[in-house]
Amino acid sequence: MLVNFVKFLNSQYTIASCGMMEEDVARLKQILDACPAVPAICLDVANGYSEHFVEFVKTVRSKFPEHIIMVCKVLPNKQIFTWNFSQLISAIE
Repeated sequence: MLVNFVKFLNSQYTIASCGMMEEDVARLKQILDACPAVPAICLDVANGYSEHFVEFVKTVRSKFPEHIIMVCKVLPNKQIFTWNFSQLISAIE
């Protein structure tokens, strides 16, 4: 049903969002296979500062090399200036 809704929209202006669970990635693949015009993926998770998240971004990049990947991060205030964003940037590229 979700795939039909995305097809109904103009897929070119739609962004697929994904969590970090295996079933989320399976659903993402299903949507992107059915709607190849969707240009971007949004990974929006709490605790996105973890090493696990960086590895997850690398996995998504390897599965969807042609898509734009956006990440939305939730950081505690004290970590905004100390977190190493270079790891995440290199994982997305």
